[in-house]
Amino acid sequence: MKISIYILLLILVTNCQDSDTPNNTDILNGEWNFKNISGGIAGINNDFENNLIFWSFNSDNSILTVTNNNSDTTINDGLETGTYKYLIQSTNGQSFLFINDSEFGNITIFENELLINQNIFTDGNGADGFIMKLYKVFSSEPF
Repeated sequence: MKISIYILLLILVTNCQDSDTPNNTDILNGEWNFKNISGGIAGINNDFENNLIFWSFNSDNSILTVTNNNSDTTINDGLETGTYKYLIQSTNGQSFLFINDSEFGNITIFENELLINQNIFTDGNGADGFIMKLYKVFSSEPF
């Protein structure tokens, strides 16, 4: 009887640990509206209209799909329309985004806002990188 209880407890603990441990890519899963990019050597600060640029993260296959409808080619707007492989790596308590196997920057999520900071990398801090702001898209919100 005692052995059965211990086995049952072991199964419950193992199942709870598995379900409570999210895939690192899940934190980005869904569609994000690209709203602002700032920084760089020139100190740019570009805002973008709603529904102009979307980043859609699919945690099932670790694919980022970018839809970039910005026609002004003189403005830095992040990534071009296309599909990209992505990965989230945690290092020293921070999360870092890798796109197509290249480190893209530090990521922080505040409620529905995603910040990508290209001044913070796994091997230290830099300067003159870009900071990008994206906002989570919810189907109930009209844009």
